[in-house]
Amino acid sequence: MVKLKNSRAALANLAILITILLWGVSGSITKLALRELTPSVLATVRFFIAGILLLGISYKKYGRVEISGKTHLKFMICGLVGYSLYFLFENHGFNIMSAANGTIILATISIFTIIMEVIFLKIPTNLNKTLGVTVSIIGVIMVIGNSITIQGNQNEVIGSFLMLGAAISWSVYSIISRGFEPHIPTLTITAYQMIYGTIFLFPIALLEGPKLFIPSPLTLFSIAYLALLCSALANFLYLFSLKELGASGTNVYINLSPFVGVIAAYFILGESLSFFQYLGGTIIVLGVYLVNGKLKNVTISKSAANH
Repeated sequence: MVKLKNSRAALANLAILITILLWGVSGSITKLALRELTPSVLATVRFFIAGILLLGISYKKYGRVEISGKTHLKFMICGLVGYSLYFLFENHGFNIMSAANGTIILATISIFTIIMEVIFLKIPTNLNKTLGVTVSIIGVIMVIGNSITIQGNQNEVIGSFLMLGAAISWSVYSIISRGFEPHIPTLTITAYQMIYGTIFLFPIALLEGPKLFIPSPLTLFSIAYLALLCSALANFLYLFSLKELGASGTNVYINLSPFVGVIAAYFILGESLSFFQYLGGTIIVLGVYLVNGKLKNVTISKSAANH
């Protein structure tokens, strides 16, 4: 029995490492896809594929799950906020800014989630969380401030605020997505939210249209990577790790995602950061670590989307 438990724990640690690798690279892969697809088209195609796939897996694993009309309404709201709004902000951000900067700023999701919990759920904070929020805000100011004062890059500044919009959207989603009936599997919940998110994205995608009507093999690979690996496989691996390791065990690994993102952006896109951006990113991750170090409840992070 002990050997079996150790084996499952080892598998869970491997699963979360693979998840973080997939999510960390997603920013760079998104930028590759955005060379030929508009932000809303990419999000729509990605979640249509992933949502249908996850729903099929859910049906095969759990059979038909009874879901009330009220719960479907909640799925719709969660899909709108957590998938439609979040990925419109994120994809438009990545469309005009560096993948490295975007990945770093998305690390603030845990920070905004804590703020939302204090404001809307009246969950008391503590010194670690307060310090973590303060430290991360300083890091964000350094990253954005560097773009304003040193790089003078307007797109990086606008993109940074779009990424903050994405982080806030997912933080709101993490609040409203709590409290589903215990008989509904998490995989089923995720699948329906993706499908409803796709429905809301579809009209915007029609208005934007693709940049090219015949995507290149690289773009098709990027779509497959984002839909099948980041949204479908990584979600499955994350949920398995969350069940085996708990929130605190998975959050430690999630803090590695920004570093993976920066490394991926360097090798895939040839991007590099300035000293102050590296410093600001390190400070953000330090703040996230301080916050997550005391978390006891399960909080779905970006990374569980972006990831």
